[in-house]
Amino acid sequence: MQEDCNSLAAPLLPTAKAQDGGPPGFLQAHRKAVLRTVVIAGILSGAAVLKSLLPVSKSLPCPYCSISSYIGWTYFLMWSISFYPQLLINWRRKSVAGVSFDYLAFNVAGFACYSVFNLALKFSPVVQQEYHSRFGPVNPVELNDVFFGLHALLLSLLLAGQCLFYKRAPQQRLSSPTLLALGLAGMAAGGFAGMLWLRGEGQAPFTWLDLCYMCSFVKMGVTLVKYIPQVHMNNTRQSTEGWSIDNVLLDLGGGLLSTGQLLVTCQVLHDYSPVLGNPIKFGLGLISFGFDIIFILQHYVWYRHQSPAVVAAVVLQQGGEAAA
Repeated sequence: MQEDCNSLAAPLLPTAKAQDGGPPGFLQAHRKAVLRTVVIAGILSGAAVLKSLLPVSKSLPCPYCSISSYIGWTYFLMWSISFYPQLLINWRRKSVAGVSFDYLAFNVAGFACYSVFNLALKFSPVVQQEYHSRFGPVNPVELNDVFFGLHALLLSLLLAGQCLFYKRAPQQRLSSPTLLALGLAGMAAGGFAGMLWLRGEGQAPFTWLDLCYMCSFVKMGVTLVKYIPQVHMNNTRQSTEGWSIDNVLLDLGGGLLSTGQLLVTCQVLHDYSPVLGNPIKFGLGLISFGFDIIFILQHYVWYRHQSPAVVAAVVLQQGGEAAA
């Protein structure tokens, strides 16, 4: 049993080799700290470059328009880069052990809805006119919101695709409640869109903007529940191995900046309709913040000192749920 545990834990828990007699844990932590510093510096520099190259929204007076644009591109980069650590971990281990399939499925559906909402409000004249007549002239969707949604959808699809090719445990599969929830949401959105398409604007009891808000509420609902399977998996395994904490840290930083940007915009304009008109942006920031704190506690406090043998024993007891 002990031999099986050690062999199972080996690919899950890579350790750094000591150099010059230094402790492996310290060297690994030092490398991670340096890498994270480089990434943050790159994000801040990249945001400045994007701000200078791409048009700035004129809905805010200067200098707030420049500040808002810089904040927007900063959280765009933080959120966008947050997907890559998990992709790299899965690729390096050639395994998706430790990642909830329900979480990945919710991510794909959520970012598909998020992209529909952003694209419609940013580029559809019909939806923009409906929005302006209901909430006023300020468009709450920035260009960086559109780019982020599409980029996140692409990477979510790549993460889901890894599940088809990399090693996974026999018990790793989509749960029935997840399939049912996503199926019902898809049929509802398709039915609403079909009714609007066939009956035309003004003949249906709702508008294209209402359909966009339906997508936004699906995204918020997905965000509310998508982290729960991953929290449960970490709790069951008493470990966060296989789940990227860098993803969580970048997501937390992006969420704080996104919410801050929205509140600053409202304060500068003395108009809080952007919060009411774009509840998805404000709601996502608050929901993600709460779950990110839970993941941080799981990684750095609750399961910090869990040994490889104990983690492997739990894996074996569950029939290999998180085996690599």
